[in-house]
Amino acid sequence: MPQPLTKAGIANMALSLIGQKPIPATDTTWVTTKEATQVAAIWEMARLTTLTAVNWRFARTRIPLVAASGATPETFTGWSYVYDYPASNHYVWKVFTDTSAPNPEPVEYIKFFGPVTEKLYLATQLDACYVEATNTSVGTTIDHYLLYDALAAMALACQVSALVAVPLTGKTSEMERMLKLYSTYIDRAILQNAKEQKVDSVQKEESSLLSARG
Repeated sequence: MPQPLTKAGIANMALSLIGQKPIPATDTTWVTTKEATQVAAIWEMARLTTLTAVNWRFARTRIPLVAASGATPETFTGWSYVYDYPASNHYVWKVFTDTSAPNPEPVEYIKFFGPVTEKLYLATQLDACYVEATNTSVGTTIDHYLLYDALAAMALACQVSALVAVPLTGKTSEMERMLKLYSTYIDRAILQNAKEQKVDSVQKEESSLLSARG
């Protein structure tokens, strides 16, 4: 039976790849079977690993950085501006200032931990910065899972399979097999992700003579 692009569907696809029983539909918290508890133990790490492996278009967000606040804001020697790390977007791909460009040039930044506040920050040499980041909340509700590209969802299923293979099957060969399959699907998903944002030139197939003649 085809598995839907939901949390439970992807989890059961992962189990089927290594010949294990699906999680019962009534077990929505994944606690009633050994298969369910093993998947539950590694699910969030597998989800985040797959989600932050690529700058996925379906999880991409661009938001303004907020200047670090507080009575005694953290500083970082050599950097002029300090911003709070975007809490809901845990994986930053680039910092930029040009909001009018579809693919803005990145600016240099550094990520650091503030020892006084015990928080993460970003520091730059420029004011009014934005970030392009993976929104790591994607994949935490059923609606979010529908945003997944099918190849990315399959890569996640393979990642889950690899992590639970040894506890459930006792075979390291099954783990190795699923890691290879994960590599295959993540590579295909990366290619598909790149194709989705590629814009071909309208003159790609024309000769210089034809172009000149209009």
